[in-house]
Amino acid sequence: MGSRASFPVSEVRVIMVTDANCGLGYQIAKSAEMMGATVILACRSADKARAAMEKMHEEFKEEKTRGTPNLTEKSTLCLEFLKVDLGPFKSVAQFCEDFKKTGRLLHVLVCNAGIAPIPYMKSDDDLEMILTPIHGATCAIDLVVNPKHAGVFGLYWEDCKIKEPSRLSRDEEKQEAL
Repeated sequence: MGSRASFPVSEVRVIMVTDANCGLGYQIAKSAEMMGATVILACRSADKARAAMEKMHEEFKEEKTRGTPNLTEKSTLCLEFLKVDLGPFKSVAQFCEDFKKTGRLLHVLVCNAGIAPIPYMKSDDDLEMILTPIHGATCAIDLVVNPKHAGVFGLYWEDCKIKEPSRLSRDEEKQEAL
């Protein structure tokens, strides 16, 4: 665990990590939840996600026993699993609907989708397979679950309607200051 969190982490913070059952996604999810956030593991395999969650719980107990600093005061972790295959957009759409049904806000989305070099092939949606999980699916998740998402053209989504941002949000000096 680092000396402090890079961003505010609390029990009310909901952090979603794609492909969080192994590798970098696992480590990100584990660190966030050990600091107290509610973490959603967005993975294809329920079995692998549950195994990862069990391992995180065990590692959390070990860290508590060691007295590792900056751990949450809670005795258990707030981990959840939501199924998603980032390849087909049908799966991504269902995932987004499942998340929206929880009624919670998403504070952090960690797009940990990656793919090894593979031969050219297309997804069920007739898109190049290597680009779909990395760009298309993660952008779709971000746009759907974040109702006030600032987009490339300065527009954001709110209840499936495109809205114009306020005059202050278009103030270039304020944007530069941020």
